[in-house]
Amino acid sequence: MFESNKCTNLNVRNEVYLPNVETLFGMPGTILKASSLQNLSNLRELLLYEINDQCLNVISGKTPISEKLQKLELWFTQKFERLNLSRYDRLASLTITAVSYSPLIKLDIIEFPPNLIFLRLWDMKFTEDPMKEKTAFQSFKCCQFMDYFRS
Repeated sequence: MFESNKCTNLNVRNEVYLPNVETLFGMPGTILKASSLQNLSNLRELLLYEINDQCLNVISGKTPISEKLQKLELWFTQKFERLNLSRYDRLASLTITAVSYSPLIKLDIIEFPPNLIFLRLWDMKFTEDPMKEKTAFQSFKCCQFMDYFRS
């Protein structure tokens, strides 16, 4: 296990324990043990890319990885079936990017946080026009669909 006060080299293939970290940007989900996400209790901002199923299951789990999380960016390189962020009460900004593939998704596979203000969806292919889902976007102050299209 890596503990920030005991070691200078980080091997993320091991369990990571960083309770004081508030921002973690650019971490590949393929080399981060998913269970380590639960050891980031003060996390306010997170950017994960190459999300794997194990990380997605922890993020979508029964309890948030951090009650303090305000900004989340997820870069997917594979199709995902479900993303549940409904338990993230403080999450105000969400970016979901499909990297190097074009998933055909329905917007209802994403359960949005209750207090989300900013939503950005990049490179997504929707089965239906996302703007028809008016109830999903009523509370958002800013919503960006970048390079999306409806199939």
